[in-house]
Order: sequence, then C-alpha cells, then structure tokens
Amino acid sequence: MDSVTFFREGDIVEVIEQGFFGTLYKSRIENKVGDDMWEVMCLCREDANGRQLILNLPTSVIRPFSPEIIDYESLSVNHIVDAHNMENGAHHCGVITTVQTNSHGAQSFVVRLSNNTLIESSYVRRHCDYFHQPCFVFYRQNIGTMVEIQNRRYEEATDVVEIEEDGTYSAARIVRRNPRNYRIEYSTRYFDPVSKTRFRVVPKSMVRPSPPVLRDRLFIINDDVDAYMEDRWYRATLRGFTRGTNGNTLFTVDLCDRQFRGHSDQIRFHSDWLAAPSPFFPGLSRNGRLPALTIYNKPHN
Repeated sequence: MDSVTFFREGDIVEVIEQGFFGTLYKSRIENKVGDDMWEVMCLCREDANGRQLILNLPTSVIRPFSPEIIDYESLSVNHIVDAHNMENGAHHCGVITTVQTNSHGAQSFVVRLSNNTLIESSYVRRHCDYFHQPCFVFYRQNIGTMVEIQNRRYEEATDVVEIEEDGTYSAARIVRRNPRNYRIEYSTRYFDPVSKTRFRVVPKSMVRPSPPVLRDRLFIINDDVDAYMEDRWYRATLRGFTRGTNGNTLFTVDLCDRQFRGHSDQIRFHSDWLAAPSPFFPGLSRNGRLPALTIYNKPHN
C-alpha cells in the first residue's frame, strides 16, 4: 500500500534513524523531489562544510513533529520516552530506568536506549510512533520466560470485523453500512441477553478489521495479549500458565484497567488498529527494555 501521509514545503518534521525506537532529528521540508521523496533540511545537524545538512529522503523515514506532552509528574520508571541529547539536538528513544531529583527540585532521567546504553537527560518527552498508512501495530515484550506447550500458539482467526469497546473485542459481521455508522450482528454473544438480539448500530470508530494471526514466535511472560473470556477478547498481560482440570492449558492473565487476574485457554498477541495516519503513544514497557514492534499493513474496510 502506498503511503497516505503528505507534507508541504516549510513543514517542521522529524527524520527517523535506526527505525522505530531509534533517533529523531528535527528537520524542515524544503521540496518534493519525487513520487515519494523529499528534500529535507536537518535543523540540528551540519554537513562537512558547517552548513545545515540537506538530504533527499523517502516518506517512510519522515514524520510530523512529535506532539509535545511533557508531564514530568506522571513519568516514572519503565515509561517509554524520547530523551533530548544536548550535544547533537537529537531525541533518542528509550525506557526510563531512574528518576533523579536534585536539591533544587529539578528532575533528570536516566534512560536505557535500544542498544542498552544509558544516557542522562533533564528533558524527556513521551515517545510516540507515527504510521503512514492503516495498519495493525503489535508491541511485544522482548525478554522473559518462554511459554511453550506442545508447540501451540493458542490463536485462532476471528470473523469479518471486531467491535472494540472498553478494552474488549467482539467478533461481528457488518449487516449494513450507513454514512456515519454500521449495523452489525455479533457472532459470539448477544448484544441484549434479555431479548437475545445480536444486532446493534455502532459508530465507525468502534469497528476494526480482524487482526492478523502472528506465528513468528511463541508467547513470552509480560506480553501484551488478548485473552478470550465470556465470548469476547479482553486486553490483558500474560503472567503465567497452568494446567486445567481436564489437562488443557490455561493462561494466567491480568486484565488491563480492570484489576482482575483470571485464566483463559485462548490468547493472541494484542494489536492496536490505526485507521489513518496519526501519532500513537505506546505507554509503558513492562520489563525495563523497549518492546518488540511488529507492523502489519492492511487496507481499511
């Protein structure tokens, strides 16, 4: 799918190096030089002659300037942030390992980067990623204890679409498309248990395609997952596994935003659906390292 992000001459942007969770340089769009190429002036880097560095770059390594969300009081250990480097003006993505406060009350942050080096910065901002096209995004923890039972992944495909509501995802099919909403029929549960109706009208913002089934690795403790319970998927964090009374495998999960620990015999890697180009804040890392990132492009229905 072609990129759907467009820039204009004079736009202040950021140039990405080392991919997601890498380094960001504040830059400015000078000209469009091809179907998917831009002439960019790096505002915090110089060339060999001491002039501001000018590069021709594809859209895939350029993004709008990151939203400035600076809320130091809510930042703590394991938050994913961009740490400002005073020496070269760049922002380096990493995970906060230590928050320090001096005698005057000023804070500084020790941040672990993707290459596991540590830097100290007095200015950090919440990290956000930018995706140029509709896609599913998976943030998966990259260290921990492997969960492998009979080499199974415990995943299964869902139906045509899913209805997203309060951290849950329910399989459904679209019955009728309206200008602002959809009439849908739930596939696995009743919308109203009393009348036993499966039909409902929902805004388009609640509808997303069925996510892909990832089979590139087994689950790891602390993975962000969806756990199947009560005829729907709940966003959760994988905490462990055990054997059920009939010999089947049960996964121990903490349901996000519900302060509830439960068990499920089906889990899948959690994904976020981005229907349009937009910044996205991944939030916390659960193990002191940057998570693994997988992007799966899919046309928007």
